[in-house]
Amino acid sequence: MVTFHEDLRPYEYEGRIYPNILSIGWLDNNHSYPMGQVPNLLAEKLLLLTCGCIEGIDLISMKVRSFERCPFTNEKIEYRIPNSKKTRLVGMSELCIPNKDNNILYCFPDMLYHYITEHSYLPPMEFLNSLDYFNLNKSYKVGESMATIMKII
Repeated sequence: MVTFHEDLRPYEYEGRIYPNILSIGWLDNNHSYPMGQVPNLLAEKLLLLTCGCIEGIDLISMKVRSFERCPFTNEKIEYRIPNSKKTRLVGMSELCIPNKDNNILYCFPDMLYHYITEHSYLPPMEFLNSLDYFNLNKSYKVGESMATIMKII
């Protein structure tokens, strides 16, 4: 079951708090969330990143062994991969992108695109700015950023 985390809350894992890894978009149907419009270009960029469509870019920080359903509709969520006939079932991965200075990671569920496009979720502006800044033409592995962030802590 997806666990609710308040946006921009420091990440917790196995009893340890990581203040430079911040939660984004961990929603459930028992808590309200900010609503609004995300620019289409940013939503589409998020979809490309989530589907793993860009060679040399890997945002997956953790996978689980089961698929979560949308907490609002209880449906399994599947994305159509842009420029492909393939689809990707989501609800099993945690993804991260860095901020501009690469000293903070934003951790979010792979259902974030669904929450934005189907449930009008509006992530915090600092996350959207980081998504906008993220370079699709540069190789990126989240594990390398995590190692850097862990050293900062």
